[in-house]
Amino acid sequence: MKGTGLIFRPDTQKPEVVNFDEPVDIDYLQGIVGGYIELVPYFKYILHDGVVTDCIVFCNEHGKDKKLPFNIEATARWINVRPREFNDRLVGNVIAVFGDDEFMESL
Repeated sequence: MKGTGLIFRPDTQKPEVVNFDEPVDIDYLQGIVGGYIELVPYFKYILHDGVVTDCIVFCNEHGKDKKLPFNIEATARWINVRPREFNDRLVGNVIAVFGDDEFMESL
C-alpha cells in the first residue's frame, strides 16, 4: 500500500508532501485541517510531479465560519478542475490524498 498527501497551507505556495504506507485515519485528516473534514466537491484529480492522478481532497467543514485564511494555492488548483459556474474558495489547510488502488480503497 502506497499513498501520498499534499498538504496545502494558506501561508505557503508549495504543498508539503507526505507519504503513507498504511491507511490514513480520520484523526490524522482532522488534525491537518484543524477540525471536522469535508470532501471538496469536483476536486477529483491533481497534477503532481508531472502526472495527473485521481485524488480525494479534504478541507475544514467549518473553515469559512471560523474565518480561516484564504488558501490561494489549493483554490488555484481547484479552479482548474471544477466547473466554471461553481464559484467558491478554499480556506485553511487542505489535503489532497492519492495512491495505489489499495490505498484509495482504504479511504
